[in-house]
Amino acid sequence: MQRLVEANSRPFIQITTSGGHPVIGSGSPQALTVQISNPGAGAARVERFSILVDDKAVKDMNEALLRLAGLPANTPEASTVLGPLMYSAVAPSYLKAGSDQSVLVWSRTAGNASVWDKDAEAGFNRVKFEACYCSIFDECWIENSHTFRPTPVTSCG
Repeated sequence: MQRLVEANSRPFIQITTSGGHPVIGSGSPQALTVQISNPGAGAARVERFSILVDDKAVKDMNEALLRLAGLPANTPEASTVLGPLMYSAVAPSYLKAGSDQSVLVWSRTAGNASVWDKDAEAGFNRVKFEACYCSIFDECWIENSHTFRPTPVTSCG
C-alpha cells in the first residue's frame, strides 16, 4: 500500500532544450530555450538548479552563454553582447504535477547575432542543466538535461 501511495505522488522532472531552430511557418524568431517540466504524479520540491559548461558549474545563465561562445565570463557589457534574454530562477520552488516552467528564452537579434550563432552552433551539448528535487515524502533525485532517468540521492543538501 505504501508503494502505491508513493507511486501516485512521485514527481518526475524533465529538462528539455531547443537548438534554436525556428518552427517553419511560425513567424517566430529563432530562440534557444530551456524548459523544466513535471509530468509526474506529485509535486516536486526543487531544491537546487545548476548550470554546468563542460561539466564545470557556472554562476548564472549569462556566464554559461558567454563561455559557450568562447568569451570570458567577465566580459564587459555582457547584457549588450547577449541582448535581451528571459531567465527564470528555478530553485527553491515547487513544481506541481503536470506543470512546466520556462527557464530560458534567448531570441536571436541583429545585436546579438554573432554570439547567438556561436552558441547555437555549439548547441547545448556542452551545457548541462541539473535539478535536484524531492517528493513530499523526502525522496530525492537529480535530473540533468543529458539523461532521461533521474538518479536517486539521499538528499539535495
